[in-house]
Amino acid sequence: MRNRKKRDKSCPKPETGWDELARDKAILQTGDVIHVQSRGLLSKLVLFFSKADEESPSWASHSAMVLRVDEEIEIIEALWRTVIRPITAYKGKKSKLLVCRKPGGIEEEQKQKMVEKAEYYEGKIYGFWEITFHVLDRCLNNSYVFRRLIKDNDYPICSWLVAYVYDRVLGYHFGAMPNEAQPDDLLDHCVDNDWEFIWADSRKSVVDFCRTYKLSDADDSAQRT
Repeated sequence: MRNRKKRDKSCPKPETGWDELARDKAILQTGDVIHVQSRGLLSKLVLFFSKADEESPSWASHSAMVLRVDEEIEIIEALWRTVIRPITAYKGKKSKLLVCRKPGGIEEEQKQKMVEKAEYYEGKIYGFWEITFHVLDRCLNNSYVFRRLIKDNDYPICSWLVAYVYDRVLGYHFGAMPNEAQPDDLLDHCVDNDWEFIWADSRKSVVDFCRTYKLSDADDSAQRT
């Protein structure tokens, strides 16, 4: 993540709220990327180690992906293990969610391949030892040195899982190789490359994100909440 000067971009206006998502689940699609800001200890550590010395504060501490939309919206994410669960697992929690979509969308055949690639990792244990390489790189001001050494893909971490599925199925990179990508890197890339912000859990989450990223009308958006 880089220093954040005020961007020549407007604060996005996604659909907001759990009630809105319940009314229209089709707001979300397979492959949509979920950026999460949580308050747990692990999330606070991720925010710290995602930030180089001269960088502005990070917003996202966790990444997930929409797997399928049916009677429920299922997401896949690397927690203590990689799990598939309803996005509503976050409802009522002290987490902020932003969901965005790749420009131009994703073809149906590619979506199915993304589901298959992601589901392979269900039940896999979180790559705690891989976090060590992120910590070591943090000691080098987030240079990509130790993360290059990660060769074992059977112990995923959250941002790697999303970046890896995009890399292997779509040949798409979030400005970094999967081993290098951190949650805030994914969000930085989405902002800078005009991904469409589709949904957020609340307008307050959107305002908080816009202020962190110094988007042009963040203060005006705050007045509308």
